[in-house]
Amino acid sequence: MLQNETYTGISMYRRTSVQKTRDPRTGRTKRKVELRDPADWIQVQDATPAIVDNMTFGTAQKILDDPERRRRGKRKYHYGLSGRVQCLKCGKAMVGQTLKKSYRYYKCRRLFAGPRHDRCDTTYVRADALEQAVKEEMALVLANPEMIIAEHQRLRGENVGERDRVDLQSQADNLDGQRQRLLKLYQLGEIDYQYLEVESRSLRAQMADIESRMKVNVSMPDLSLGDLEQACARVRQWVQAAEEDEFALLADAFQIRVLAEKGRGELTGVIPEYAPDCSHADVCSVVINFMLPQGSSSLYS
Repeated sequence: MLQNETYTGISMYRRTSVQKTRDPRTGRTKRKVELRDPADWIQVQDATPAIVDNMTFGTAQKILDDPERRRRGKRKYHYGLSGRVQCLKCGKAMVGQTLKKSYRYYKCRRLFAGPRHDRCDTTYVRADALEQAVKEEMALVLANPEMIIAEHQRLRGENVGERDRVDLQSQADNLDGQRQRLLKLYQLGEIDYQYLEVESRSLRAQMADIESRMKVNVSMPDLSLGDLEQACARVRQWVQAAEEDEFALLADAFQIRVLAEKGRGELTGVIPEYAPDCSHADVCSVVINFMLPQGSSSLYS
């Protein structure tokens, strides 16, 4: 809202142009918004009432564009399990905290909050150790040879014809439109950042699924032992190296829930129904024990 000059009484038509281009490799249509030459802009007189004077609007833009403000606003540390991890001792939510400007931890909300007699006596949990332990468990599922074979057979069984591809492209364009409208609502202040993040993750997951289905080759060859080993290794490597948005997407896909304390944790998640040994149970639980970094002697290690 602060960047929308319409509130100053200025309404412009033909400020931008939209072009659709098709990627020759994937066949996917991309929507590109470009700023027109100012000479092509058309100002619509008296279309909107002015509720902010030009001087106030200009001052707001200087504040918003200040490099120092932009630098402070950037998130420096990312906590991929935020909203998904709880204290193993008391069951309350654990939140991310950075100590000594570089060490990431998850701490129980009741560690310092509330009356002293009612505080949780748990200690901090190293974020790197906990997140890596969760990745290891996800990799065990996704990089399981039987899982890779099951996915390969599923893809071979899908017959994606031209009509299906047109339908998938239409779905992709619709998702792209939803994303654009979501960003517009955020820019107008109609939704907050947390809602934008949740909805954006959902849209990205749906888009990734559509793109993978569009790339299916009906004449996929048989999976050799070497191909299987290579696929397992690549999946394991990708999961273990996942950071920020990719890790958050994985956690969303598995519907991860973690109970943690120093040195151990309990992990609950949802796995595909055709996964090995869980064909009759969509939800599987596993207890994980993770080792903390060696050589840590501080109170919070």
